[in-house]
Amino acid sequence: METKVCSECGIEKPVEMFGKLKSEKDGLAKKCKICKTKQYKQWYEANRESVNERMKLWREENKEHVAEYNKQYGTKWYEENKERSASQQKQYREANKEHKSERMKLWRQENKEKLSEYMNQYYEQNKIKLRELGKQYQKNNPEIYRKIRQTRRARKNQLFASLTIEQWEKIKIHFNNKCAYCGKEHPLEQEHFIPLSKHGEYTHNNIIPACRSCNSSKGVKDFKEWYPKHRYYNKKREKFILEFLNIQDDKQQLILAI
Repeated sequence: METKVCSECGIEKPVEMFGKLKSEKDGLAKKCKICKTKQYKQWYEANRESVNERMKLWREENKEHVAEYNKQYGTKWYEENKERSASQQKQYREANKEHKSERMKLWRQENKEKLSEYMNQYYEQNKIKLRELGKQYQKNNPEIYRKIRQTRRARKNQLFASLTIEQWEKIKIHFNNKCAYCGKEHPLEQEHFIPLSKHGEYTHNNIIPACRSCNSSKGVKDFKEWYPKHRYYNKKREKFILEFLNIQDDKQQLILAI
């Protein structure tokens, strides 16, 4: 096996580890590929900004050439290396999460008008498609949309809104996934114990599960006036609701956690 000593690291290595260079007597570069790569990386780190600027300028001046090259070779390479490409991109994202997030944040701040204009144009060109996707997402994620809708309502009325999806799930479990008022297993809605119109906040100590019928029946009525007259009134359920909301002596106490 033919070998050669690298002029940089001084290690004897197989000739395959050296690039070709016609100006040398043996036709091989003095430095091995590993040392040349290290040297290039060091140079690139020291000249990153100027190199990127030159590359950006070159691409702007050679748009047609770049597009043709990508069409001819880039697409072909991607089709032949889909799995490898996806794996490399995933590894890069994982290793550079914070850096990439910071760069994107900075880019959005510097390109607010440009981004806004692009998004408006894209929406106008894809209205029907985006509406259908939105409807489908809303159908598949009802809890997320419920939270968004209720939070918007509370903030519009300048009220505190902090209920999370996790807290809502715990509330439903606490009531055995049944309506707090009638005790039936109907699709459950988030019922404001103290109505929104009477400054009832969207928090875990003011929301209980209720079926649509009971929720509509109660509306903005006061619980102690409405519930005893409700056809599904139950003394035990009334006590359970008041204990859950930590209501004592006609006053509702703040529950810190569920």
